[in-house]
Amino acid sequence: MNYLPCHSTTFSGSTDVKIGKSFANGIMHEDVIEELKKVRSSNTSNLMCGYLNINSLKYKFEPIKNLLHRNLVVILFLSETKIDESFPNAQFRVDNFTTWLADRNQHGGGLIAYAGSNLAADRKIQLEFSDVESIGIEVAIGNKKWFFSGIYKPPSMSNDHFKTDCTKTIDKI
Repeated sequence: MNYLPCHSTTFSGSTDVKIGKSFANGIMHEDVIEELKKVRSSNTSNLMCGYLNINSLKYKFEPIKNLLHRNLVVILFLSETKIDESFPNAQFRVDNFTTWLADRNQHGGGLIAYAGSNLAADRKIQLEFSDVESIGIEVAIGNKKWFFSGIYKPPSMSNDHFKTDCTKTIDKI
């Protein structure tokens, strides 16, 4: 995994945090946690959503679970999980979080999404991409509904194909 983009939003503005080389030998560096703590402390009332290209969740699950238990993000998307149907879904569940998986195979791809169980959140498969790997989640906050999508574009997919699928999906929303 090379970067941890963390997205914090008030639904009127956002903050992106890029943290390089956040994992080494499956251990999350403390600078990742410290940077997320800073963002969280300055955005205490905001919904925090994060995205990680994990490059195989198999041996990195414990640090991810610890990250979620610190309540630094409420929604977390992980891409390139490299999980297939041979892994039981329960293996990657986290207490107090709803979990959704989009498996591919152990050689690439795959997504997992976590949303705090205190959120009114539901997966919306009908709003997911046709060809691009994705997990779409609708979250109700107050009397408003928000749509979050975690996506993964494999390197083998052309940019034109990706853009076409994005356009079709956005038109559905």
